[in-house]
Amino acid sequence: MRMRREEKDNTNEESIQSILTENEVCHLALVGKDLQPYVLPMNFVHIKGVVFMHSARSGRKIDMIKNNSKVCLEIYESKGLRPVNDVEKDAVCNSSTIYRSLIANGEAGFVTDLELKQKVLTAMCDKMYRNTGMVMKYKMTPRHVEAVCLIAVKLSDIKVKQTADWEQ
Repeated sequence: MRMRREEKDNTNEESIQSILTENEVCHLALVGKDLQPYVLPMNFVHIKGVVFMHSARSGRKIDMIKNNSKVCLEIYESKGLRPVNDVEKDAVCNSSTIYRSLIANGEAGFVTDLELKQKVLTAMCDKMYRNTGMVMKYKMTPRHVEAVCLIAVKLSDIKVKQTADWEQ
């Protein structure tokens, strides 16, 4: 898929890995039987080309994935606004957002292997706790692991879009 604003295309492995590693929340887009779209924020971890998200074992998103496993995933970061030029730097209409985003298609499925679930959930906890100063004080029991639904999305057609001044 070609990006309309080619000058904002920053699709490369370094950018993809950076966005997937540095962010904790993605937006998962699904389509229901009634063709009504549904988007929800999800905590995630990325391991070897697959995005994993935990969930309750039942509910709307689980039903939607069972019906149609094709999904879209989005991650967005913003550093705020900046003036487009110095001539009218105080004009609100003359501003632009400094941002980068990742959008990818994918195929969603459910992880049932308890050993893989344990590894992924531990990686997810490590990611979520990394900046809190908190330490995980216990390991998940098999009962905890079994109680969670783990969604796996194999990413495809990944695109990264960012403003030229993102790195500044």
